[in-house]
Amino acid sequence: MIPANVAEAVNFYQSGGALHGQSDITAADPSSTRILGNYRLTYSHEPDACRAYPWRDRLFFKGHTAIECDPHVWSQVEMLIEDRLPDGRP
Repeated sequence: MIPANVAEAVNFYQSGGALHGQSDITAADPSSTRILGNYRLTYSHEPDACRAYPWRDRLFFKGHTAIECDPHVWSQVEMLIEDRLPDGRP
């Protein structure tokens, strides 16, 4: 549940492993919070950037760590932010 003081929210999640996300986020007050999307991600192998993470994280929290270090996810986050800036750029 996304609190009413949040204007916009997006959910990137994976459903496998011990630490996984919710498939849908919802707004406590839909008139004040816009849900931009719920995006399920799956990984058959970890992104190369994950090699910098501790082995314990990569073993026990595989999917969660993969989302954190996935450059595709961060590109999407960056695009969502930039689209909301004045003039659409930093």
